[in-house]
Order: sequence, then C-alpha cells, then structure tokens
Amino acid sequence: MSPTLSHLAAGLCGILAALALLGPHLHRLRRRWAAAEHDATHDALTGLANRRGVLAHLREATRRTDQVGVILFDLDKFKAVNDTCTHAGGDALLRQIARLLRALPAPVRLAARLGGDEFVIVVDGDADTTGALAHEIWVLLTGAPFTVAGHTVDIAASVGHVSSRLGWTARTLLHHADLAMYDAKKAGGGVAAYHGVPAQREVVDRPAQRCRDRRPDDVAPPDT
Repeated sequence: MSPTLSHLAAGLCGILAALALLGPHLHRLRRRWAAAEHDATHDALTGLANRRGVLAHLREATRRTDQVGVILFDLDKFKAVNDTCTHAGGDALLRQIARLLRALPAPVRLAARLGGDEFVIVVDGDADTTGALAHEIWVLLTGAPFTVAGHTVDIAASVGHVSSRLGWTARTLLHHADLAMYDAKKAGGGVAAYHGVPAQREVVDRPAQRCRDRRPDDVAPPDT
C-alpha cells in the first residue's frame, strides 16, 4: 500500500473510532433535547399540552384549508375545591379532568391546560361539530360527581367555543374562545359560542339567561 493510502486509511480509522466514542454521547444529547422540547410544550401537572404547545399546534392547523374549532373552559368555583380538599386535592381533580380529555376520540385533535383550571380542546370540524362537542364536554364534566381526597365534588363549568375563519391566527382563535367562555360565565355557566357580532347571543343550556353584548372594539391581540 502506498504511503498516501496508508495515511488515508489511518485517518479513516481514527474518524470511525471517534464516531464510535461520540455515538453514545450524541444519543444522550438527542434524548435530552427531546425531553427539554417536550417539557417546554407540556404541562407538568397533567401531562397535557400547555399554552405554548397548543399555540404551536393551532399555527400548524390554521395553515390547512380544513376548518378547526377551539373549545375553552374553566371550572366555576374551583377555589372552593382547594379550600375543601386542599391544593393537593385540587391538583388531583385537575389530573382527573385531564385523563377524561385525553381519552376523547376524534374529531378531538389535542387537549391542553392553559394554567389554573383553564383547559382547551382543539377540534377538526366546522362550527356545528365544535358546538356539539362543546356541549358533550360540558355534560361530561357536570354529569357525574368526582371523588377527591375522600370528598364528593360536583363540577360546574363555563365553556366557550369558536370555529376558525379565513385569516384568523392561532392567538385570535384562543382569544375568541376565551371571550365566548366569559359570556358563558356571565350567564351563570353552560356553553356559549363566539359569533363575532355585537348582538344578544343565547347561551346553550342556559336559555333563560343571555350574554352581554361585546363592544365592537373587542379584538384579539397580535399573533407574535
């Protein structure tokens, strides 16, 4: 073998040996990176996606031509659960709710916890599909008592929902679902849709109570 080929062979052997040594280290780095990325987009308490995760998911969903719906709800009088069952009991209740949401079948695409007792569900489908699922989720939450730290807890919830429109961003969808949820809360709970018009909007499941009008200047913050 010529001296040049001998040097090339020796260099190649050195590179292969270095790669063999670095391989496990690179594998550990990839695992740590994946874990860090998961932690950045998921809620530590429930394991659901967090606000950052659901925004990333919605940004991707709004790039498609298909419609996507957003359901946002919080638990009414959740403070009373913490007062009765302690904060550990409140956390246990949130984990139970997360398990229910995680088990929801299609057209649900994603369940997330925004923080506190606020949760979001992303739905594949139009306004009718989203509205029907919002009602089903409200019935699921309020239809049966939960058991927390030996206490029976009845859940009340305010649920808002919205369906995507051309040009709406991920933050716009979340903002409008939040407005609908507060409409439901003002009406005493139940399910409310966001229509984007300053008209009296009836609240599903609370037909005797109606939402206040939204001001025309109620707009979503920029999607940054």
